[in-house]
Amino acid sequence: MQREISAAIAHLSESQREAVRIMEAEKHVVCHMSGLIAHMPDELPFDGELQEIVENASIVTKSVTAYLNSLAELEDALVIHLELALKELSEPSHDE
Repeated sequence: MQREISAAIAHLSESQREAVRIMEAEKHVVCHMSGLIAHMPDELPFDGELQEIVENASIVTKSVTAYLNSLAELEDALVIHLELALKELSEPSHDE
């Protein structure tokens, strides 16, 4: 039973590690996009379409928000899995 619990914890750990790798890649994209926005001038240097700029800024904001939400979901998942693993480890095994 202990081996099964250890294997399940190992699988959970690996899946969480993969989720972190995906979000790390997203983080770099979001950071780069927000850096681009930070370098934009406060005043429009051209007579471009203001609506397009607002839409692009909205896309960046949504990306940052999605990234932060995914971090929060990852944290929740880690807490739930860790609680379950600790509960299993703290209970006396009936197979021993």
